[in-house]
Amino acid sequence: MKRAILGGLSILFLAAAAAPAVQAETVPTAVSAQSSTPLANGQFVKPFHLVALAYQGFFSEAGIPKYSRLVDAYSRGQVSAEDLIEVAIAENRVPASALSDTSYVNAVDNQLRRIVRDTQND
Repeated sequence: MKRAILGGLSILFLAAAAAPAVQAETVPTAVSAQSSTPLANGQFVKPFHLVALAYQGFFSEAGIPKYSRLVDAYSRGQVSAEDLIEVAIAENRVPASALSDTSYVNAVDNQLRRIVRDTQND
């Protein structure tokens, strides 16, 4: 009986120790996503987070559709990476220089393409 208890506790301890090593990239929460605090010089919201916020509807009041409507609008050319970045600039999520940063614009565009591909594969 003691072996079973010790064995169970050992497995539980090992599972708890291994769990933090397997973590996905986190998406900002609603509280941090709604912050309107200006960003520090050169600080960008990562393209992954920017697209995730758009997908969740944080920019819907600015005309960026959410969920499957974002995917459809991007696929039809009605919403672009530049559109999303312009809204993010207006809401102080990225600095104005983000729009002229081709690597940032391309990264946002790649994330938008990824959600289109991922939703088509479901």
